[in-house]
Amino acid sequence: MINRRPATVTLHREPVLGSRVECRVTARSRRAAEQAVGVALDEIERWEERLSVYRPSGELRRWIDGRLPDADLSPETCAVLQRAKYWETATDGTVSPLGGGSGTAYTVASDGSVQTTGDCTDLRLDAFAKGYIVDRAVDAAASGRGVIDVMVNVGGDIRTIGPVGVVVGIEHPGRPFDNEPPIGTIDVRNAALATSGRSRRGNHLYDGRSGGPVSFEGSAVVTARTLESADAWATALCVNERATMPSDVQSLCVECDGSISDPNALVSATDDRPLSPVRAERSTAQNPRLFSRFFGGALNGASISISNRASSG
Repeated sequence: MINRRPATVTLHREPVLGSRVECRVTARSRRAAEQAVGVALDEIERWEERLSVYRPSGELRRWIDGRLPDADLSPETCAVLQRAKYWETATDGTVSPLGGGSGTAYTVASDGSVQTTGDCTDLRLDAFAKGYIVDRAVDAAASGRGVIDVMVNVGGDIRTIGPVGVVVGIEHPGRPFDNEPPIGTIDVRNAALATSGRSRRGNHLYDGRSGGPVSFEGSAVVTARTLESADAWATALCVNERATMPSDVQSLCVECDGSISDPNALVSATDDRPLSPVRAERSTAQNPRLFSRFFGGALNGASISISNRASSG
């Protein structure tokens, strides 16, 4: 019997969720890896069609516009709207589907059904929806036969399952330049990492309690078991730097001067880390073997760079 070495398949695609996606799968055969990559990308597309407010045919868009009755919402979309309520409570209102004290424009019953109670025009799921979608894509890919490791990176928000993981380089928020070296690195394995900040997208964040803009000018980096959780808490941390998070969620803040508040000792110095050249981001479309550098995603927006790390066994 031939003892084949595991195969790794990496695919880049854009635009996905308003950004660029990298999906990397290691499996016991190339065919299994390719199938798992396809499963992940199909799952992302399926959820994006359902939840995108920019697609007129999307389920969420039709519901917001009043073209889809509450009773016709799918259980999957109802579950996402319920998660929005959960995050509003968990973050003390800093992450809210409808901020500014306007009140919630829908309710979720004990059976999971949704009922509209007001105007949902300004509904915002940005703080967690990308992570929610990526989690489902990664889980679907990882369930494939022979799959060893999965990593999905959408606009700098990352979820990994397996022994390989990635090394993530943290950007100086006051110097968001393509050729600026990272100021530190974080190891991400069997976990998720999300960033949030204003350095590349301007003041797109808002305080869910008041509806006003966020004054924090640095960036927040959060690691958690799921990307949904990391995504939501990264946004909450930008709104309130003293946010109280669960014990399994770790975070750091980077000020505009590059100083790092890192109570969980997540960051390592960069000089002993095999990070890719920052110029690689523009080359990956022509040469997907090059490591990638991704800038702030469409939903949260803070910069990181990544490189593959050697498998640990």
